[in-house]
Amino acid sequence: MNNRTFLVLLLLLAITFITFLPALNNSFTNLDDDLYITANPLIKSLNFESIKTMFLYNLYHLYTPLPLLSFALEYKFFKLVPFYYILDNILLHLASTALVFFLIKQLSENIRVSFFTALLFAIHPMHIESVAWISERKDLLCGLFYFSSLCLYLMYLKSGKRRCLYSSVLLYIPSMLSKPMGITLPIILLLIDKFNGRKFTHSVFMEKIPFFIIGGLIAAVSLFGPEYTSLELNVPRGFSLDNVFNTIYSITFYIKKLFIPFKLSCLYPLPGGEMANLSLPHLYAFFLFGLICSVFWLFFRKNRIIFFGIMFYFVSILPASGIINSGGKALVFNHYTYLSYTGLFFIIAHYFVRSAAGKLKYPLYLIAGVVFTFMSLYSMERVQTWANGKTLMTNVIDHYPNLPMAYYNRGHHYNQLKNYPEAMRDYTMAIALDPGYLQAYFNRGIIFLTQGKYDEALQDFNSTINLMPTHSRAYTCKGLAFAAKGDNSRAILNYSKALALSPRSFIAYNDRGEAYLRLGDYKNAGDDFMAAISINPKFPNAYAGLGTVFFNTGHDNLALRNFTFAIEYNPNFAYAYY
Repeated sequence: MNNRTFLVLLLLLAITFITFLPALNNSFTNLDDDLYITANPLIKSLNFESIKTMFLYNLYHLYTPLPLLSFALEYKFFKLVPFYYILDNILLHLASTALVFFLIKQLSENIRVSFFTALLFAIHPMHIESVAWISERKDLLCGLFYFSSLCLYLMYLKSGKRRCLYSSVLLYIPSMLSKPMGITLPIILLLIDKFNGRKFTHSVFMEKIPFFIIGGLIAAVSLFGPEYTSLELNVPRGFSLDNVFNTIYSITFYIKKLFIPFKLSCLYPLPGGEMANLSLPHLYAFFLFGLICSVFWLFFRKNRIIFFGIMFYFVSILPASGIINSGGKALVFNHYTYLSYTGLFFIIAHYFVRSAAGKLKYPLYLIAGVVFTFMSLYSMERVQTWANGKTLMTNVIDHYPNLPMAYYNRGHHYNQLKNYPEAMRDYTMAIALDPGYLQAYFNRGIIFLTQGKYDEALQDFNSTINLMPTHSRAYTCKGLAFAAKGDNSRAILNYSKALALSPRSFIAYNDRGEAYLRLGDYKNAGDDFMAAISINPKFPNAYAGLGTVFFNTGHDNLALRNFTFAIEYNPNFAYAYY
């Protein structure tokens, strides 16, 4: 690396770091940060068993062992101090920015094109989400190894050294272990071959076989692998004709946001309100998509820069375009563009530098300076909307006041802070906007249960079950409500339904054991407490319950032993001391 390249890269990284500096004051949000980090027991014990679980199971329908491992390492050294998690995200983004710079430098052999491409990648407002959103570490790690693999493949093409190709294959593995979005890399390699004028011979395709095998195997684990913890969503997963409509909508949505990055939000309404409707936004997207494809095919398909950039975008955005419904209530997310925009940024940078080579050099560079200054300032402002769950969801509501998911998530933020009046208000608003919002019913029912309003709680849990009959936790909570009303028989009935749906729910076993205990059925109570302990050997409540069974049946030594276990696993468990 010569001095000029070093100074240009240093300037690029300095601008990027300054843009993201306000993020270091942010905290965790309740948009997946609780699921992946703050309330995730899997990252809180870094040992062989936890690491094995990370690599053998999906978490919330995604196979992302490497980000989970990174969170576990951070938790081991820094616990739940958000500063370090955000700092690591920024450092990873800086590394990916540098890799994009070198990737485009190898492709274009022009340092200005590589600088402007990488700068767009680094500070474009649509990329803020991938960095400021702590649990989107998935994007950053996937991108880091994805771009590393591409750079090494280009080195292989230029040098002919097989070790560069083998290294490219090896780096593809952690990219896929970070996020399944990396599955597009083998196709991008073929685009690079075409860009460099390689003929598609048998050996060229054979080079890609290891990439396709790795991508296919890890993608299969993500699609069909066992779940460690999954979300209970009343939304079907899979493919339908509606997904084609949504794919075209999302592809054109991201192109529009590339050039008009305003009214940005971490959540967007579904087009037409429902994914199954062919709405006016869909028709507009069809028209725009058709126009783009027609112009591309008629005028630019033989232009290698535009062909490569457009195809890079289309190929890499496809897995996140809605072609397969993943089971969520949202279709488009800003962070889905983290990899794919690179191709479009390359086109923009190439034609800007070429235009600035003539008489308009100084005016164009002045305009570019103004645009990038505005972009950096706007991105700094966007970074601060991720300060916490309240600021994030209030920002969404300001833009889209009829979006139920935003009220639900803000209500969840208030709920975590035990600000129940505000949480109730937002959950109720979410239900008013979407009467089928089962999570809002369930969480509002929990608050009613906490407040001792058992009839209202039962009504919300029944609504949850009506929307999703397999919602095991709703049956468990119904059991708690009936137990609180003194109806232990109906409580046991609901705990049993919960266990039929979720046989490894140690909480349901424990709660049913307590109900049996209150009825004086010590045998069934003891069986349930032992079942809970067999599932979770460190669950203090079950040991306390089993101790009570032994005490009431005259087995004092066994009772003392189990109360001691309860205290060992929870020294603040006051009941066990008695």
